[in-house]
Amino acid sequence: MNERVILPVLSDGKPASHVEVHFQKPINQTQNDTYCVLYLHGFGTNKCSDKAEYFREQVLAAGLTYCSFDFQGHGGSGGLFSELTLTRNLADTALVHHYLRSIGFSKIIIIGTSMGAITGLWHAAKNKDEIIAGLYLSPALNMTVAAFVRSGDNAQNWRKTGILKFMHRGVDRELNWEFVADLQVYTASQLANDYCIPSLVAQGKQDALFAWKFVQEWVDQCCDKVHLQLYDDGDHLLIEQKEHIWEAFYDFLLEQGIIHTQHA
Repeated sequence: MNERVILPVLSDGKPASHVEVHFQKPINQTQNDTYCVLYLHGFGTNKCSDKAEYFREQVLAAGLTYCSFDFQGHGGSGGLFSELTLTRNLADTALVHHYLRSIGFSKIIIIGTSMGAITGLWHAAKNKDEIIAGLYLSPALNMTVAAFVRSGDNAQNWRKTGILKFMHRGVDRELNWEFVADLQVYTASQLANDYCIPSLVAQGKQDALFAWKFVQEWVDQCCDKVHLQLYDDGDHLLIEQKEHIWEAFYDFLLEQGIIHTQHA
């Protein structure tokens, strides 16, 4: 079963945008059929990135159902990239989660990368009874700092004009100042207090966007269900480490009793 689903985003009761969802069941459903792995992509990428495809293949091979979607302003979803905020990402995630719940998936395992990781962490913190585990790669715990790094010498002008113009992955982009203003509501300290779900956080020490020591300190503030895996040679993307990360997460899910060993 491999489906593409379009979920309408309503404003004042009328369709204003949409979220494009990819949903796929494994050929051999060897794990609990009420569990679904939800993948959340990073800033400026989409649900069909190389990393997303890698995790899709691994999840399906493990006998679990897989779901991914494009945040608004990305990929096949509607909405403007310039209007991106964490609040909008959380609304998109809640919309997809509601859809999964409506078709019988009562428990969700989140895999998120960078922006998708911080979105997943906040969504999980607000849905503790339904999110049973998480894998977070290079979580954007301080996106405000990263946003200013990206803006370079244009930070003051961004605040003044309300628009930042920049190049990302070879594409001209615009991002509203509301992206930064919205982030002030979401503090890492509050998230550490609210989040207590079995999770593995993967972080590279060569990450040029988010300091690994900040991530380590954040994990230390969390409950003992949150575990950190540091990679000395890992950058922000963690492409070279993805196989080890998946193996570690698979073993973690086994240890937690969330999945079971598959038998031939």
